[in-house]
Amino acid sequence: MSDKDDVPKAWINSLRNYPAITVIVVVATILGAVTAFFSDVKDLLSAFQSESSPKIAAFTLSTSAFGFEEKDQPLFGASEKTYRTFQPQHPFRESPAAVFLVTVSNPTKTDLQITSVVYDVHEVGEVRGGTAGPLVSLATYHHRIEHEAGEQTRRLIPPFGIPSGQAASFELEVTSSTLGSGLGWYMRIGFVSSAGTLYTEDFQLFLPETDPNAPVPSASLTEDRPGQTGDLLSRSMEGTRLPEVALRDCLFKKAGVFDAVQGLDQFDRDMLYLRAASAPLSEFKKMETETSPPVAYRDLLSPDAMTKLMTLLKSRSRAGCSTEQLVDSE
Repeated sequence: MSDKDDVPKAWINSLRNYPAITVIVVVATILGAVTAFFSDVKDLLSAFQSESSPKIAAFTLSTSAFGFEEKDQPLFGASEKTYRTFQPQHPFRESPAAVFLVTVSNPTKTDLQITSVVYDVHEVGEVRGGTAGPLVSLATYHHRIEHEAGEQTRRLIPPFGIPSGQAASFELEVTSSTLGSGLGWYMRIGFVSSAGTLYTEDFQLFLPETDPNAPVPSASLTEDRPGQTGDLLSRSMEGTRLPEVALRDCLFKKAGVFDAVQGLDQFDRDMLYLRAASAPLSEFKKMETETSPPVAYRDLLSPDAMTKLMTLLKSRSRAGCSTEQLVDSE
């Protein structure tokens, strides 16, 4: 028998002669197995929870963010490291608003309610010069933020709900409550929900100089002269975005269609507004609601009401509706 064959036998004899060592070896083996088991369970639970918890599925510029772009830029134009940056495409006097499309997935078995938004500003600065499916926005919230570091909380009124096992999107329209050119924020946004706070990644935001008391234009439009109503109605308008619900309903009342659309849900009223403000009259007459069964717009609105509504919305007229209805919900 070789020396190698004697090694196991020698170990066995040692364990027999020293019972205390035997106990230590056995306990160490059991503890090692238990530790490895719980480590595997912990990893499994962590992976499971990451897959089954609500999360931000997408945070991007909305298609209604007229005049804005996303780039990788140095922090306030003066650092080596670059950050995801949202900024106006044109000089700051253009005064567009940053409109973000936020998509949140909720794979849990309970509905999720997002009740407020935290603008967590790490640092502020200034620069000179300019710098389908769940992705359809179901609501738009308008917030003005201060040019200062720290957390700034804004409520979502009404709260945004996401059904169990689904994903849904909403828009955040962000403007500055501080006057100044080239104002910048290094920040992240937190969405306070019934399942905790969901944060975006850190990013950089530049906003133009804005009059805090004035609405932000969504698109440039040459004012129509009297007698051009027919031409206006035949146009396809770009850059339309939803206003506050109160302002939207005020415009519906001014156009005389408020009672006619009251039977529609929030989504269908928003869609009717967007289509009336952007589609040519000939196409709008062929459109219908998203409800089941659908209702044709030509059956919902009279020809005169349809013409008055589209003329009002396409001319970007406020028709006496107070701009105070654009004030953010805080």
